[in-house]
Amino acid sequence: MIKVRHILIFVLILISQAGLTQELTAKAHAMFKAGDYDSARVFIDQAVQTPEKNNSQTWQLRGLIYHKLETPPTINLAYRDIALESYLQARKTDSTGIYKDQITKYLANTIVRYYNDAVTYLDENKFAESERSYLIYKEKYVQLIDPAKQFSAVDIEYYNALGNGYSRQLGRLSGKDYEITFTLAVNALSKVLAIDSMNYLANLNTAVLYYNRGADLMENPDVNDSMEQLIANIELSNELFLKALPMMQKAYLLNPESPEVIEGLAGIYYSLNDNENWTIYQTKLDIINLPKYLAAYEKDPTDKDVLKQLVRIYSSTLKDEAQHLKFKTILDQLGG
Repeated sequence: MIKVRHILIFVLILISQAGLTQELTAKAHAMFKAGDYDSARVFIDQAVQTPEKNNSQTWQLRGLIYHKLETPPTINLAYRDIALESYLQARKTDSTGIYKDQITKYLANTIVRYYNDAVTYLDENKFAESERSYLIYKEKYVQLIDPAKQFSAVDIEYYNALGNGYSRQLGRLSGKDYEITFTLAVNALSKVLAIDSMNYLANLNTAVLYYNRGADLMENPDVNDSMEQLIANIELSNELFLKALPMMQKAYLLNPESPEVIEGLAGIYYSLNDNENWTIYQTKLDIINLPKYLAAYEKDPTDKDVLKQLVRIYSSTLKDEAQHLKFKTILDQLGG
């Protein structure tokens, strides 16, 4: 995800010194133009305690001052709240509506910072804080800018990123922490699928989550588990593989040339003991990977892992007895 930067271009309030008869607001504006935002804050806060508070431009300037004081990388949500409150007062005191569009831009410039915070928190792996900021962004945008705003497209982008973020953490987690994070990842991606059931990334990543969890239960059983628990884990693994299958199939429909998707289907069918379908997708995968293995062999003829793959391919999916014998002999000579 990327931050919305273009909307944050600072729009300088058009206050003409010649037409500005309010003393405190004028002083605040002078400090603002000089870049002395702390002094500008003192004057503008005094101004809104006087009859100058009845002027929309005073409130606009106050919003801009606090907007500047809260400029990232510093995040001062109290200043951001004051900026928003000031723009709302500016809207309220704009009796003729002359500043309506300008004030709306100021509000949008401030509200979008919640979205940018959400992106920053994603980058920092602070996922709870990220979603909290994202929800505030949507709430305030609807409340203060556009009640009819639709967020489907940005929801898809955001929750795909959030689900991916949670998924990346799973490799270093175990036990309860794993279970919690797994659920959070699935829930984030489910929000994408609720909007677009054929979303490629959400289907692929959810399928991978289910498959990896099922494979982990099968391949890494707890030595302390009872026989009953081991049987239960096998049953749960099968349930997870069956959950993964339709999502991986959708991903395949959307991107049938993806090696990742083809490998995923081969893995799922293998885990479900469906040899017929496993052969179909493993063959597709081997056709894609064979040139890579052959190139790797040319680079290093002693790489046993590559040789094992070549032996497997030529003896199973892409049968070639001569090639199989060639690479099997080399592997045997290397003690493979």
